[in-house]
Amino acid sequence: MLLIDNDRSGDIVISQFTDEKLNNIIIESTANDVFTLFIDVETTGLSYDNDKIIQLACRPVLFDKTTGQITRLAGSRTFYNDPGIEISSEITTLTGVSNAQVKDQCVDWEWLAKIISKVDFVVAHNVRFDRHFVKKHMIDVDIIMPDTIWACSMAQVNWRSTCTAGRSLETLTTFHGFYYAAHDATADINALIYLLAKSGRASELFETAAQSEYRVFAVKIPYGNNDELKSRSYKWDPDVKMWWCGFNNELDADTESKWMQERFEIEPQIFEVKPCHLFD
Repeated sequence: MLLIDNDRSGDIVISQFTDEKLNNIIIESTANDVFTLFIDVETTGLSYDNDKIIQLACRPVLFDKTTGQITRLAGSRTFYNDPGIEISSEITTLTGVSNAQVKDQCVDWEWLAKIISKVDFVVAHNVRFDRHFVKKHMIDVDIIMPDTIWACSMAQVNWRSTCTAGRSLETLTTFHGFYYAAHDATADINALIYLLAKSGRASELFETAAQSEYRVFAVKIPYGNNDELKSRSYKWDPDVKMWWCGFNNELDADTESKWMQERFEIEPQIFEVKPCHLFD
């Protein structure tokens, strides 16, 4: 029995993930494939401004667009990257990446950009984190990151329909019956690939990631309404200094805009954000 089963009366069995599990679920291609590149990074810390990538793993995978099952699994490639600063003992303990491993090493950013330009989706479990660091490092070496759509397996899959405990990769894999050596970039991408195929949620991810988002901005909203906005899932944008909320379709955005007009007597603005810019 798995933790996601409706009948939770039996024993719970959680097994260790192995590469063999991935190889055993590959199906024959029906020429309806989605070409993806899975990416995960380990860094010296969480600061977008000050921290650097120390390990990057990537793996091209073909999925059947309809079933979400794997049709082809290419080999993974793992890079180490010298951050130019000392890796703390805490980060080494967490990731297993040491100063000796990264010394004088670097990611082949030109090669990575070429691969990204060829796929339909780049998949990461926390796109806002991984994409930011990848883009920042490419900018540092004067490489323009292609406008390929990034698909976030944490934010763009409705995991709460089966797992209410959380959306971290470790939590989701446990709820789907397996565990793995987390916080190693290569192990992370392999576990994520298996999770999406085993759960049958890959097609949902690709469908959601390919949609525009319609963002309602609360222009000139009266002061003192922050709590009400947060309760409706609004977020604060420090760049434009406005609250906004995103919707998957224009009709829902229009409905929200009308509610804002009636509730606060303001004129909200709706902006369409294309899939390739959702995580800018």
